[in-house]
Order: sequence, then C-alpha cells, then structure tokens
Amino acid sequence: MRRDLPARTPLPLSIDDGIGVAISGYRGSIAAASLYVAILSSEGKILYEGLGGLDVIQEVASAARVHDAPRWALAPRRDSMNDAAELREGIERAFERRLGATASAW
Repeated sequence: MRRDLPARTPLPLSIDDGIGVAISGYRGSIAAASLYVAILSSEGKILYEGLGGLDVIQEVASAARVHDAPRWALAPRRDSMNDAAELREGIERAFERRLGATASAW
C-alpha cells in the first residue's frame, strides 16, 4: 500500500534516477503499522495468511542544522491511525491477498 510521506514541514525533495524520490539530508526507513491475518483449522493448520498496511506511524521532522545543511529526523505522528477509510482499506487488503502474493509484490 502506498501512502504519502507525512512531514511536519515542507521537505526538500529531489528525483534521482537510481533511488527515486530523495529527501535532501535524510536517508533511512520509516515505520508503518501492518495487520497480519492468519486463519487456522481446528487442527492448527494454516488455511489463510494475509498482510495489509494500515498507516505510517512516523513523520519526517526538521532537526538541528549542521553547517547550514538541513537535517531531518523521524518523530512519532500525532495523527496516525485516524483515517478510518485508510484503515479499512488495509484490513480489506489483508483479507484479499494471500501472504505469498503480498510478499511477491515487494
């Protein structure tokens, strides 16, 4: 599931053919919440496994500047998990696509 990158302030974005969209002064991963669904038989055999993205739980925020270069850090989002439509979409995806199909799309 694709989400817009949350930010407290406007980000200095650039497009790089090798990596895609880059944020000048920041490189790394951002945390997101996902839902893992497993349906088991009465014998404990896995009948279905699915995974769906719910929401990004961090945002990019400005940090202390070093030598006049913008610096960025991750901070917890205050509004994560507030959009019921996006949460519903993530839950639906967890039940629509088996885990194998989800993982192959990464």
